[in-house]
Amino acid sequence: MRFSILGPLLAEADDGSPLALSRPSQRSTLAVLLLHAAQPATKTLLIEALWGDSPPGDADTALRVRMRDVRRALAGHKSIETHQAGYQIAVKPGELDADNFRAIIGHGRAALDSGSAESAARLLEQGCRLWRVPPLADVPDTPLMHTITTALLEQWRDAREWLTDARIALGQHHEMLSQIRAVIAGDPLPEHRHVQLMLALYRCGQKAAALDAYSRLRKLTTREFGQEPGPEARELLAQILDDSPALQFRTRALAATGQGPRPAWTPLCQLPAPPPDFTGRVVAIEALARRMPASEMSVTVVTGPPGAGKTALAVQAAHLASEAFPDGQLYVAFGGGAELRQPADVLGEVLRSLGVPAPGVPEAMAERAALYRSLLAGRRVLVLADDVMAAAQVRPLLPGSPGCAVLVTSSSRLSDLEGAHGIEVGPMSQDEAMTFLGKIVGADRLAADPSSAAAIASACDGLPLAIRVAGARLAASPVLRLADLASLLSTPAGLLAELAIGDLSVAGRLNDAWQALNLGARHSLWLLAQGRLAVVPGWLASAVTANPHVASPTLTDSCLLMQDGASASYQLAPLLETFALAQRPPRDADASRDADASRDATAAGERAAKTAARPRFAWGFADYEHGVAAAGG
Repeated sequence: MRFSILGPLLAEADDGSPLALSRPSQRSTLAVLLLHAAQPATKTLLIEALWGDSPPGDADTALRVRMRDVRRALAGHKSIETHQAGYQIAVKPGELDADNFRAIIGHGRAALDSGSAESAARLLEQGCRLWRVPPLADVPDTPLMHTITTALLEQWRDAREWLTDARIALGQHHEMLSQIRAVIAGDPLPEHRHVQLMLALYRCGQKAAALDAYSRLRKLTTREFGQEPGPEARELLAQILDDSPALQFRTRALAATGQGPRPAWTPLCQLPAPPPDFTGRVVAIEALARRMPASEMSVTVVTGPPGAGKTALAVQAAHLASEAFPDGQLYVAFGGGAELRQPADVLGEVLRSLGVPAPGVPEAMAERAALYRSLLAGRRVLVLADDVMAAAQVRPLLPGSPGCAVLVTSSSRLSDLEGAHGIEVGPMSQDEAMTFLGKIVGADRLAADPSSAAAIASACDGLPLAIRVAGARLAASPVLRLADLASLLSTPAGLLAELAIGDLSVAGRLNDAWQALNLGARHSLWLLAQGRLAVVPGWLASAVTANPHVASPTLTDSCLLMQDGASASYQLAPLLETFALAQRPPRDADASRDADASRDATAAGERAAKTAARPRFAWGFADYEHGVAAAGG
């Protein structure tokens, strides 16, 4: 079995299946037994831990009932022995996360004391990953349990403090500054954290800021304790004032650059938090899971129309696969069309995050790429490149080692990215959309007016961004009725105007995609929208396209115009069609050709209206492969 107390209490059988501990009394009793598994817990201790200052009248009987209840929950998995002194649960080495944590950080502290910062960082990071703060969060609190959990938290804080020492020793002072400041803001009294801040600032070339950090520490200790800072801080102050050579970090870069030995490696976990309300996408998640890990280096491109939830899907899949990449998970935000980041700048940022000090980052693009591949050689690392516009941006980030994986999100298929495997996502189903909306708004609120909820989901056309915005509007205003929002979304003008809140805007996201198109593709999209067709025949797409061999592929590669391979027909997403209809024709479009094309589109629309309506063909999940090199696709 496996038990976890460094967070909400969890108990898992050997096959990984969770054990049901539905009642607080079960969880608290098991927690106390686990905390005292090394020796029998006395009845007095158990009663104090479980009931505090208010034990039941017949505490011994109540305790026996509790033990019987826990034995039933653990039946067939673990036994609780009765001793003359009390009770004891048999826990083998490796079964309790708190024991694993103490053993790992003990080795990490020993490595740090011996000067092995790389081993210390690796071990301490491994230990801290076991935590899901706070410990025993779902167990009823009593004075004794509070004392125990406080002691556990203190061990966690010590481990994080030692990990910071190890990372500063490895030259990661730039990366640690914001974290050190955040820790001090939460608990300013421990003096060593201020020492860490002073050293990190000084090594970042901010001597004045390091001296100011000491001044703030002095004010704090004088106010709180009536005394000067301790000897560690005073000694560091003297070294800073003298610019002691002992404070300088020795720049280390790869032997391949001729500048010394390879930098120490500390796994990075840079993935953003997964969306707490992630919904559906089961097939796409399974397809991504098959790509990570792989025996060779794999490249996967997650693509789809604007607002389809590509980033949320990729982040969710990356977290699920993170254990397969023990050497780290890197995250690089390319910013899409709003911020066309250059590969050289991105590589410089990644190299610094991997522990290469700024002076050790080569100037030339080719040398940066070589250094990056050398750093990842022999390691299992996942790279998530988000919102990429062109294959040239991400190509230098492809590692050369088997076992690594690159996950790319893009509004373009990146057909020229060698060896890549594409996974295309579209709208959610109506059921998924309703579930997603319910997670944001509350299932009870949707159940009170299911028809309006369904109308909202339909108006959003299954686009996750639109559903999130609509849900956020409702969640932010409890007085806004579902029926009122459904009414606002029922007209084309209201649809795009109302699907906006804060910095989230469906029209804004569609406008970014519109502006990223070349003039010919933008013109074709505008003309195709004039037909208001559920399905656009291939002949009509050709008729309204000045150069069908250029504009149509541009639109399909950008996932704005979806093609059905079986019928060679096309489809515009409804929200995109609504947006395009609201735009003016491109400025230098040919007026006579526009008139002819517009008449063709209108006539086709009229014919379609007079005949049986053809259903929209599916434009949801699909996968495809492209590339010319065996890069693990």
